[in-house]
Amino acid sequence: MSYRLIIVGAGATGREALHYAQELRRDGATFSIGGFLDDNADALKGYDPDVHVIGNRDYRPQTDDAFVIAVGEAQLRAELHEHLMKHGARFVSVVHPSAFVATNARLGPGCLVAPFAFIGAHAVVDANVLVNVHAVVGHDARIGAHCVLCPGASASGFTTLGSSVFMGTNAVVVPGKSVGRGSQIAAGSVVYNDMEADHMALGNPARARKLASTKKG
Repeated sequence: MSYRLIIVGAGATGREALHYAQELRRDGATFSIGGFLDDNADALKGYDPDVHVIGNRDYRPQTDDAFVIAVGEAQLRAELHEHLMKHGARFVSVVHPSAFVATNARLGPGCLVAPFAFIGAHAVVDANVLVNVHAVVGHDARIGAHCVLCPGASASGFTTLGSSVFMGTNAVVVPGKSVGRGSQIAAGSVVYNDMEADHMALGNPARARKLASTKKG
């Protein structure tokens, strides 16, 4: 399928996503790279990549456009996805060639899967999920839409993450446990028990507390 890839977000994650897309093109993928969308028109100042910011979140999709969101905040991913969907955007996943995705895993549209990430057998990853470098989605795991797994994070086998969950760097959810929608797991924390929605977990073993203010994700 030929399309023009638009990367939503021109920050650090967006610049990394550009390199993932360029690697895919070198491997023979047929899409072109149309540019970035960012509310900050100067987001790429000082980096001088070979593609540029072509608009903001109010960009109107063209017929051959396909989008991937490249921001590392789960709630913002959800907001941008909803906003662009209202304008008729279609989303495609960008999976770096070095990532492992099991042939019987299911990956929703608009996911961004970084180098050396792992998505195991029979895992289900919903739309618009970011699986960062060396992050793990274990076998039979269920990952809700808009989640973010930071570098080294591990959602172990048979875990369930609700939508818009954020897992910090090297955070772990042990096998079979669930994390409710909109919750956050701090870097290095290990979750041994089920977590309710809209909670923050910190420590090893992690202790969860209600987030002070929450948004729907």
